[in-house]
Amino acid sequence: MKTKKILLSMTIAVLFLSGCSKENDYPIEDGPSNYVKFNTGILTKSPTATAFTTGDNITVYHWSGDNGSTVITSGTTKKDYSFDGNNWDVTEASAPAISWPDLTTNYYFMGVYPTPDHDIPDFTADPYTLDISNEEKSDLLIATNTGGINGSTTDPVSLTFTHAMAELTINLHYASEIIPAPTINNVTVKVYAKSAATVNYLTKTVTPTDLAADDIDIPTVANCTVTYKDLLYVATTSSIMVPQTIGNITITITDASDVQTNYTYSATNDLLTAGKNNIFYLKIGKDGTVKLDNDKISINDWESGTENGTAIEATVD
Repeated sequence: MKTKKILLSMTIAVLFLSGCSKENDYPIEDGPSNYVKFNTGILTKSPTATAFTTGDNITVYHWSGDNGSTVITSGTTKKDYSFDGNNWDVTEASAPAISWPDLTTNYYFMGVYPTPDHDIPDFTADPYTLDISNEEKSDLLIATNTGGINGSTTDPVSLTFTHAMAELTINLHYASEIIPAPTINNVTVKVYAKSAATVNYLTKTVTPTDLAADDIDIPTVANCTVTYKDLLYVATTSSIMVPQTIGNITITITDASDVQTNYTYSATNDLLTAGKNNIFYLKIGKDGTVKLDNDKISINDWESGTENGTAIEATVD
């Protein structure tokens, strides 16, 4: 996976799925002219990647039924596809690919990235656990097409993937009155939050479970002492998170003499919203208190050109 800064791009890949075309509900000989095509709008997968690359896998679900737009049926077909840099092909273990059984039955589709490592027992409440060490695995992308499509169509089925999780970015700096600036050896940031949740794939919603919250280590993107717009920045941390209202943020700074100082930002109804980069600018005051710096909040895009991809401001009451 290519790594880049928090940038967004949209890659349009054509997903060729081998299948059978039907005439008057009777099968005809399979061939390239009868393949089902999917147009997949690929939005950036994580803060460190901007597009699918060779070897990435997705899972496509395909089902029918009178309530198919709101209920995934037990007869769902599940197939895994791998990207070769240009197209998506069904994996050897999942072959044969999804195909139309006839020209008249309406079907519904869902795509999931990354490929689930388990059979989903309940599409309305599938267990999810944040893996803070693996951003790619944790950044769940879901695409649905539940308008009802049958084998008579000549148009590709559209699957546009969106983020089900939230991104949390913390920019930490000292107040300008702290002079001289301390020399920093290391910074760690922990957020009191829940890492377990359930996923509703059709509504693309993620709900934290009733399990207790815990301190989650937020990986450091930049650990430095630099001056920017008259602010002394200490560190920037970022991570995929379960959408939720978070608890306190604990900051531990180790100076040049290996002396550790702990600071706490007391969160007050601070919400992490799905599909958005939730940016916190935290300021360490001369008295050791940590406050949200409302004068220094930045708005960055996570998903370029889309309403769901606009970063939101972190706010306090």
